[in-house]
Amino acid sequence: MHQTPLALPWLLILVAVPGCGALWCARLSDSGDARKVASAAAALVAAIALGLTLAAFGAPPGHFLVDPLPALGSSAPLGVDALSGPLLLLVAAVGLASCLASPTEAATPVDLARALATEAAALLGLCALDLRIFALAWILGLVPVGLALFESGERRVALRFGIVQGLGCAALLAALALLAADERSLHLGVNLSQGGALLALCVGGAVCVRQGLFPLHSWLPTLHERGAPALVALTFAPQLGLYLLLRLCAAEGGALHDALAGPLMGLAAGTAVYAAVLGLVQRDLRRAIGWLATSQSALIATGVLSASEGGVTGSLLLWASSGLALTGLIQAAAALEGRFGRVDLEHPQGFASRTPRLAAIFLLLGLASVGLPGTLGFASEDLLFHGTLEVIPAAGLALVIATALNGLSVLRISHRTFDGVQRTLPAVPDLLPRERAVLVALFLVLLGGGLLPGGLVWTSARSAAVLRERAH
Repeated sequence: MHQTPLALPWLLILVAVPGCGALWCARLSDSGDARKVASAAAALVAAIALGLTLAAFGAPPGHFLVDPLPALGSSAPLGVDALSGPLLLLVAAVGLASCLASPTEAATPVDLARALATEAAALLGLCALDLRIFALAWILGLVPVGLALFESGERRVALRFGIVQGLGCAALLAALALLAADERSLHLGVNLSQGGALLALCVGGAVCVRQGLFPLHSWLPTLHERGAPALVALTFAPQLGLYLLLRLCAAEGGALHDALAGPLMGLAAGTAVYAAVLGLVQRDLRRAIGWLATSQSALIATGVLSASEGGVTGSLLLWASSGLALTGLIQAAAALEGRFGRVDLEHPQGFASRTPRLAAIFLLLGLASVGLPGTLGFASEDLLFHGTLEVIPAAGLALVIATALNGLSVLRISHRTFDGVQRTLPAVPDLLPRERAVLVALFLVLLGGGLLPGGLVWTSARSAAVLRERAH
């Protein structure tokens, strides 16, 4: 594994900034002050992540840029390459958008502290080169979510979350134990000298839990229903389960992928369709978006497991586009709830009469998340479908069906929320300036990526090529 030291420990700084911001926010009592601190920390993280991403693509192929820190064993503890760089930037962008756009009632100092802590854990996981550090980041990222569910008042929900995620953590730790006999195998991106069915079972179990694949999926819609918007977005966007799968499948030189691809691809494709169907019958707006996110997560997993060039490239693009689009959709739904309370989808609510701009951006972001032509999601799903159909036609067909159902779900959500007969509604403001700036910016990024996708496709293709190079 080739390593090029950075001039400064930028990766450590990248993780430390949101961590320190979380501690600072937790000590504050005023929501306005906490938002300023969180937004400043998130903006600094975004700037550092952008610089690291550009540096990673400027480095020689197959190189990690690493911090000039004492190594753990024979490798540096933190590094970034052409695969992890764009993902770091994605998490940073989601964090900044969430801190800026979250409504006041969902951006208390505690909420923002938990969001920044989750962001720090996700960044640590994405730049970890040692599997022990990755496992630590995996576990730390679950703590804020568990606390939020516990304090929501539903102890049974928190208990189920703890049991399911405990199983996932146990599976990941068991995989570490199996790999510990060969010290090199604890470093991501290095070919492993051992494997086997038990390792595949442990890795597959951890991935199923973290990605919300059937039958270990129920925690993800529940989190969307009960969690603060910033925490929800920063839990969904990093996709640490898929990142682990990408690194370990490449490191195993194909053996681990061969053991996992069949069972996990079937689960992922089935989950995509199953979640899309359930999204069509939800009565709560938050929960409907949660099932949409569950289906999108399974779509991405299916493309990754296809191991085809088009499937992996499309998955990496969809990873970015769905992360940004669903972040915007989550924030738009939170803004709507801040004005009218929880939204019941059983009957059309007619909110467009008071918030027409919010209605428009909600629909655009929702359609962008399911591949609206002209947006980045359309280009990514085209690559994903073709790549998956070439390998397993049945899985590719399931993805097409799931995407069509998700499109219907978005149209249903938008219709039930904003259309309907005129009725007496409280006089509320439409989009606030900070909400408008963030939501419009997210859509413009998705639109620009769809109209001029060449650079982003090349970026994702090069990231996928990194995995193929390391697999040999």
